[in-house]
Amino acid sequence: MKEPIAKRLYQWIDARAHISPAVEYMKNKEVPQHRHSVWYYFGGFALFLLALQIVSGVLLMLRYEPSATPAADPISGKPLCMARAIDSVVVIKVTDSTLFDYSLDDEVAFTYSGAPESGLPDELRGKSKIEYVIPKDSVMIVPYTVSADIVKDTSQKDSTVMAGTQDAGEPTATLHQTPDVAKVILDHILIVRDPSTGDIIYPSVAYVSVQNIMTNVPFGSFMRSIHAYGANLLVACVLLHMFSVFLMKGYRKPHEMLWMTGVLLLVIVFGFGFTGYLLPWTKLSYFATRVGVGYPESFIPGIGKFIAGIMRGGAEVSGETLTRMFALHVVVLPLSVLLFVTIHIALLQVHGTGNPAGVKQTGMNVIAAVVGAVSLGTIAVYRSTTTNFDFTSPWFIIPITILPVVVGSFLGQVLLGREKSSEGQLLPVRFYWNFAMRDYIVWLIGLALLVALATFSPWRIEGDSGFPIDTTKPLVTPIGIHPEWYFMFAFEFLRLVPGEIAMILIAAGGAVWFVIPFLDKNSQHGRKSSRFTWIGIAIIAGFLSLTWLSYRAVDDEFRQAAATSHMK
Repeated sequence: MKEPIAKRLYQWIDARAHISPAVEYMKNKEVPQHRHSVWYYFGGFALFLLALQIVSGVLLMLRYEPSATPAADPISGKPLCMARAIDSVVVIKVTDSTLFDYSLDDEVAFTYSGAPESGLPDELRGKSKIEYVIPKDSVMIVPYTVSADIVKDTSQKDSTVMAGTQDAGEPTATLHQTPDVAKVILDHILIVRDPSTGDIIYPSVAYVSVQNIMTNVPFGSFMRSIHAYGANLLVACVLLHMFSVFLMKGYRKPHEMLWMTGVLLLVIVFGFGFTGYLLPWTKLSYFATRVGVGYPESFIPGIGKFIAGIMRGGAEVSGETLTRMFALHVVVLPLSVLLFVTIHIALLQVHGTGNPAGVKQTGMNVIAAVVGAVSLGTIAVYRSTTTNFDFTSPWFIIPITILPVVVGSFLGQVLLGREKSSEGQLLPVRFYWNFAMRDYIVWLIGLALLVALATFSPWRIEGDSGFPIDTTKPLVTPIGIHPEWYFMFAFEFLRLVPGEIAMILIAAGGAVWFVIPFLDKNSQHGRKSSRFTWIGIAIIAGFLSLTWLSYRAVDDEFRQAAATSHMK
């Protein structure tokens, strides 16, 4: 009887690659179980989120175009502009040839409130079909025609101008912009103008490609939302993993290189967030990037200007910057992260998971329950204290990253059980396949969470900050521009501390964090290290406090701007 094909394939590979010693070693690999075991899941969860980012990023890259040049209609070649619907409009096609006022196949538009069918007159009910619906305030990207015409002088005060009309004034020759849209909806849309400058907004190729993904590509909005939310969860997961490793002294001998590659991976993940932020080419991404790349020039003496110039590709953030950020985001950083993830996982397989010194082998469920309760409480407090719930706020992102791990750890025990010694101490579990299956449960719960977020709250940037940027026009920084939540602590630190001193402290802090394994002598000898535990707690408290202060400063800026506008 022949042996199974899988076994024969394994023997064929083993005869050439000699993998059997590694396989036997991994079969016997164990993961210690103790009261803080719930934190072990964050490493695997981060790996899953990273894989999800790579897959979703590749799919988005197929339709994204990294160009800051103004977009044009691919058929007519006419420039594109932004238009907003001032009414809810339903466009129907007449399907009955017996009507007196309408002909067969006529396209007619009606305004509506509530259901689109409510806007149809009685005589067209059942004798027409809906072609498309344009909800009120929806924004479209449409081509337009510019012609010289004798029109009344206009003085625009609002962010929009009625398509094809002008305000009263003295007749003068001026340029007249008319959107190239169906005539039946022409009276129901406005050409959107920049509220800061009054100029027509010309979206870039990059911006249009993102909007095309969100509106026209099947599952495009879903996939972009998965990628955007997944990026935030990945950063939170890596931070939680690193701080938990620090507090459990997982960097002690022989795990020093494991710690150092983890620090480098955190830097790379931050790099993914920074380089990806510019790609939509919106006001928010542009000005946040301009602030970010400007820090080296402002605060690093000597080489700061050179570093900023390399990042920007010139004196200012431009289309060249977009190209460089895209190259970093899809080529340099992915190759770097794959290299260091491979090294990190290989070191983990060789040295195994460390067991914290002096930790009790009981109370695992109590700690997990407390962590879950604190996470739910944080979301509840944030929800009750804010008038504008932000799904990208750290007070939502960090707790929502923790919850799949907590739920997965409990569910894993229910499905796979746990073993205890006669003294009631938790016994280690085999990684393959006991702990690995628990990891998979966490991954599935995390995936379900991301799917729910992408489905019920698709990723979008509201207000003026989400408008496309046109670097050929005068630029006015919108109110409340700020980086992603995981950079807010540095944003606030640089605001509170004089520039060059702040950069020196951040660089020195990063260097010390990298070599922590060699500074904590007690942990190296298997002893408790309370001093470094309190240092870790202080760093976490400082990170959260600076982040909170930074968001508070942004909120104060919005309130001050609103008060000033109200006074005017």
